[in-house]
Amino acid sequence: MYLIRHGETSSNAGKPRGEHEHAHDPGLTERGKCQAALVGKRMAA
Repeated sequence: MYLIRHGETSSNAGKPRGEHEHAHDPGLTERGKCQAALVGKRMAA
């Protein structure tokens, strides 16, 4: 079993929340999307 914390989001990057982002579930930043893709590749290997 693996526990993987989410990638960087706008709230933990210190950026203002986007118009369509929920306060408790902000969207991933571009860096966070890259982090998620990398962990996905690693887990699939």
